Formats: sequence, C-alpha cells, structure tokens
Amino acid sequence: GKEVVPAGQLLSHQGSIGSDGALAELRPKYSLTEVGLTQNIRSLIKKIPNEIARSSSIPNHVRERFSYRATSHYGKNSAGFHIHLGLPKALLGRKSALNAPSLNHLVRALDWYVSVPTVPLETSPARRLGRGYGGYGKPGDYRLSRVTLEYRTPGASLLRHPKLTKGMLGTALAVTREFISRIRSDSNEFSALEKITPKALESIMPLPSPAKVKGILRDENVKPAMSELDSLRTDIRTFASYGYHKESIEEFFSLAEEQARFSTEMMENWK
Repeated sequence: GKEVVPAGQLLSHQGSIGSDGALAELRPKYSLTEVGLTQNIRSLIKKIPNEIARSSSIPNHVRERFSYRATSHYGKNSAGFHIHLGLPKALLGRKSALNAPSLNHLVRALDWYVSVPTVPLETSPARRLGRGYGGYGKPGDYRLSRVTLEYRTPGASLLRHPKLTKGMLGTALAVTREFISRIRSDSNEFSALEKITPKALESIMPLPSPAKVKGILRDENVKPAMSELDSLRTDIRTFASYGYHKESIEEFFSLAEEQARFSTEMMENWK
C-alpha cells in the first residue's frame, strides 16, 4: 500500500510552500483577480517537488514515487482552501459592535453563494460535516486581521484543478465586491457603520436564514445544494461586477451542476 508522509517531515514551516503540521500549505502572492491568483498558485504547485528536494533528505528514488493530493479531509486531518479578502479598513482590525454585523452578513453571503456550490464538487463531505480534529470547515468560519478577512469554510479539494480554484475565487470576488458596494453608500463611505444593523443588512443583501445555509452545508446529501444552484447563479448575474468574473463564475456553476469529478492528483491537473 501507499505510505502517507506528514508534510512536516518534508517541508519547513515557513515559506510560500510550507507545512502546517501533517499538511502542506501553499501561500501564494496576492492578486486583484482570480486569474492572477490562480496563476500564482500554479507557479507554487510546480515548485513543490523541488522544494521538497531542497528541504528534506528523502532520496530521489523515493521522491519520484510521491503523489500530491488535494483533498479536504484525509484520515483525521481537515484541510482548508482559505480565501483572504481585502476589505475597506473600517471593516478590518478587531471585531466590534460596529463592524461585526457587516462581517457576519458578508460571510453568510460567501457561505451561500460560494460554499453551497462547492458541496456537489467535494470528494468527501467529512470536512463540512465537522468530522476530524478541530471541526474545521464549519459554516461562517472566518478570521479577521488588519489586512484581510480570511474566509475559512471552503475545503482544499477545490485546489485539485485550476478550473475549480479559479471559479470559486471569481465567485468570492463578485460576492464581496457586490456586498461592499451595497453598504458603501448606506454607511457614508463606511464612516457611519452604526447604520448597518442586522435588520438593515437583510434589506441591503437579502439572504436565507443562517439555519438554512448551515443546514445545506452540513447535509450529507448533495441534493439540497444542487436544488439552489439555478437561483444562486441567477442572483449573481445581477451583481455589478458579474461581467468582470463571468467566465469564472459560469464555469464554476456548470461544473457544480455536473458534479464534476477531477482526480485529486494536483500535479497532473495543474500542468
């Protein structure tokens, strides 16, 4: 059988290609577009074998038999495809009574428009069902810094093919840009965030209840997610920035509708 080698034995913790415990982690340079970021990710994936050769003492004849898998759950490990989103400064930093309602609503929008379409594309539901260490992948999972909002719900199996990566990133950008555009005027360029209450947000960007979104993302059956794809795509087509991301979004939803299956072997898919 195949032996699983923890990434920590092969890669240093630091760097653009590093390890996070047993898992390998890619840390690409940022980009303002999904196409640019996908290209940055591709350049890192191509460098993985050389980085392992540089960082470890594994013999060449052993390394040549390695396979590199992109999966959201393996054994008891849960692997994420975290998306770092640049937001207006007023929304970043620490969560407070002022920015928390907007952030929570944006993340629910990302759960709805971005993560629901990934359900039919996942190779295993274990991550989104909360199985494994830490329960990673739960709906509404994000971290906030002074630089970005890190959206943490999507799983790493979306990294297994560039079409999935680009599609998910393009959809996330369109949703985020739409949300920011809608609250910009209502908050006087974010200087009056106290006006952006949970009640106001339900009018600014109507969304299903948190319970409904969570229920679909935590359902082992993919049918509830599949049944929402048409309406999700129709909504996104009305977003102001849809035209900028049209190709990525349309391909993403087409793949979700087909329940497209790609090999988990990254190197072959990202050639």
